[in-house]
Amino acid sequence: MSEGNSKIEKVNALNMEAFEVRNMDTNRSISLSVEARKLSDKINYPEGRATALNNDSVVLVGWDWK
Repeated sequence: MSEGNSKIEKVNALNMEAFEVRNMDTNRSISLSVEARKLSDKINYPEGRATALNNDSVVLVGWDWK
C-alpha cells in the first residue's frame, strides 16, 4: 500500500468517526472533521474535504444554539 493510500484511509477513518460521534460529542466531531479537512487539502483529496465539510454542516445544523 502506498503512503498516499494510507493517508486517504486516514482521512476516511477520521470522517467516519466524526460522523459516528456527531450526536454524542459535537466538539469532537468538529475536531475530527477539521483534521480530516486539513489532511485532505495536504494530499489533494477533494472527496475527503467534501465529506469533512458535510460532517461539519450536519453537526452545526443540529447544534443547540441556546
